[in-house]
Amino acid sequence: MKYIFILFLMVSVVCGQDMVIQDKLEWQDDSKTTTIKRDWHLANKHCKELSLGGKSDWRLPSVSELYSIIDVKNFEPAIKKEFKNCKNNYYWSISEYASDENYAWYVYFGSGSMNRNSKSSDFFVRCVRDR
Repeated sequence: MKYIFILFLMVSVVCGQDMVIQDKLEWQDDSKTTTIKRDWHLANKHCKELSLGGKSDWRLPSVSELYSIIDVKNFEPAIKKEFKNCKNNYYWSISEYASDENYAWYVYFGSGSMNRNSKSSDFFVRCVRDR
């Protein structure tokens, strides 16, 4: 019987006051992730204009990418322990709700759930970039 082990490594990188978490992606993890609330359109714009860790190619994550940093063993916030900045609140994804163009998906980091809401709602923003 053959066994395959996959190791996912998350690394914290501090660049001055900038905090970035790396796995398959690079994640914003600075104090702005607990202070910046925007509607969906402005959240998307915020990530596109973000300069962090010497990089400027940030974007709003998909719902599956955002959900990938959930850790259901943790609660309030339900996020992987490598992340230091997170509100027990709603965070936008770039994923739009297929049945209604006025809605998009979010992840709730209080419990680790996801749902959809009106794009006009103000939710927190955590940007991501490809490595």
